[in-house]
Amino acid sequence: MKVIKPPRLQKGDVIGIVAPSSSPRDLTLFENGIRYIEKNGFRVEVAKNISKSYGYLAGTDSERIQELHAMFANKNIKAIFVARGGYGLHRIIANFDFTLIKRNPKIIVGYSDVTALHIAVWKKCRIISLSAPLVVEFSEKLTGKQEEIFWQLLTSTKKMSISYDLNNDYCQSPFPRKTIVGRLLGGNLTLFSTLCGTSFFPSMKDSLFYFEDVGEEPYRIDRMLQQLKLAQVFRNANGIILGDFSGCDAKNKNSLTLRQIFSDVFSSEKYAVASGLNYGHCPDTLAIPFGTLAKLNFKKKKLELLENLVE
Repeated sequence: MKVIKPPRLQKGDVIGIVAPSSSPRDLTLFENGIRYIEKNGFRVEVAKNISKSYGYLAGTDSERIQELHAMFANKNIKAIFVARGGYGLHRIIANFDFTLIKRNPKIIVGYSDVTALHIAVWKKCRIISLSAPLVVEFSEKLTGKQEEIFWQLLTSTKKMSISYDLNNDYCQSPFPRKTIVGRLLGGNLTLFSTLCGTSFFPSMKDSLFYFEDVGEEPYRIDRMLQQLKLAQVFRNANGIILGDFSGCDAKNKNSLTLRQIFSDVFSSEKYAVASGLNYGHCPDTLAIPFGTLAKLNFKKKKLELLENLVE
């Protein structure tokens, strides 16, 4: 299936704001995010279910699907930004109208629970998307280098030179002097683990697989990694990149550390693994494309993009 790059954003374009998982808990942060988008020269259209509540969800499954479909069908909407993560996207992906989505490719922006949307749209439509901060986080997370990369990815069709630093505090490579090329596929580890074995899980062949998680006990991180290893997900990838694991430290002395878990999972095989990507539920999180070609440079300790996100 041919890879599809969505059209780039231009000043004055309308950005649709959706809540396909949970609704924003703090409306002040959400409104600040809207103002930030408008300040940067774009208009906004907000989904009707943004403030709805069905338990921990932003409305029923059918309401959330309807609003998402409406954004893809609306020709005036040029990109789709997710207001908040939370929980619930994988509940509705089986009922997505992928024909509609493929006929109307648009930039999808979000991370955390939005990983399920990135995964499903890539698997069924091969549309490139962007794993990046949520609207409720814009005012605090889109600053400095993070802000520059975010908007460059969404608006530029020119050949760009974007790279991400890796601190490599945990690193192993069977080819330490070579660069490793692959398609960037990644997001939240829990969502990849949840969708593994379903018809929505993408082929990881020749990928650079990046992932992060937040607030999970080390044994849960261990369990998810072991599941993906048993499914040979890591073996199919060209390279593995560890992002941020905020709040995932052991709460008791009898636990393995994350470093021990990574070593147990990866050291028995000839995996190319790098760590220290500032991506995830951390203050300085970076926007990372889902589906573009990139290269992992162990010598320079960098992840370098090889193509644009948009056209």
